[in-house]
Amino acid sequence: MKDNPSSDSTNTTCPNCGTELKTSDNYCSECGQQNRSLQVGFWSLTKEFLSNNFNFDTKLGRTISALLLHPGTLTKDFNSGKRAQFVRPLQMYFFVSFVFFLLLGLTPDEPLIGDPSNMNTIELKTDSLLEIQVTDQASVLHMGDLFRNIDPKDMDSVDSLLTELGVIPDGISRELCIRALRIINPEERKQMMAELHNNLSIAMFFLMLLFAALLWISVYRTNPFFFDSIIFSIHFHTVVFVLLTADILIGIVYSNEAITTLIYVLLVVYLMASLKKVYNLTWLRSFSRMILLSLTYLFSFSLVWLVVLAFSFMVF
Repeated sequence: MKDNPSSDSTNTTCPNCGTELKTSDNYCSECGQQNRSLQVGFWSLTKEFLSNNFNFDTKLGRTISALLLHPGTLTKDFNSGKRAQFVRPLQMYFFVSFVFFLLLGLTPDEPLIGDPSNMNTIELKTDSLLEIQVTDQASVLHMGDLFRNIDPKDMDSVDSLLTELGVIPDGISRELCIRALRIINPEERKQMMAELHNNLSIAMFFLMLLFAALLWISVYRTNPFFFDSIIFSIHFHTVVFVLLTADILIGIVYSNEAITTLIYVLLVVYLMASLKKVYNLTWLRSFSRMILLSLTYLFSFSLVWLVVLAFSFMVF
């Protein structure tokens, strides 16, 4: 059912105290009650909620258009003082990153150990912290049963498993084995992934600031203001989350590595075009700075990812 177009109309008499009002009066002069009807339709209520809480109305369309279709334009306009017509950078970043990690958490995980009867090898993946491979078919069936049936709280069983794997039982190997066995359990794996996503979301915020610092250093002669680099970084990471969210949604319907590769290529091109637009660089200078930023940032991201992964694995 369509919303009533007159649902936001004002009253000529205050419903609270009966004072006569003009349609131009926003509030009653006697009791102070707001002069508006509360009989609003669903879409009007939704729009008002978004506007009050996120300031998302016409600003959202302008912000998304400038952010996705015109690389660097939003950043340049914002840094030049044109800010009232756009959604605030951090507001947009937190909203988009929240949607991304929400969808990421809802994405089903692949089983760590498949059906041994249909496998020639069995591999227990614990993200390189503890990796075990068995290639003999009989051993595959045996190891599959072991991993599924051992209670991580039974230290004797854990020691027996380590010994059978050729690993000397000690404090570190026991702890890694216990956590690896816990990850096999679907419920405990969900807890670990939730911990990982939470820690990664925090780490990404600090990586965003690191990217801003690296950018500031690379363009200091062109623009010495660190705040401008922060805005650039926030907008770029917002685009990163938008495209990664799109990758998740597309993957639900059609999973293809080529799409993921295309998204990474788009991010590289977007970064180069944004650098050219914001800092008035030539394509060659934009390309060189893009390469320098990408390599440095990817190296930093890899280190942070390993730290976050190890931390999440040890604390869950």
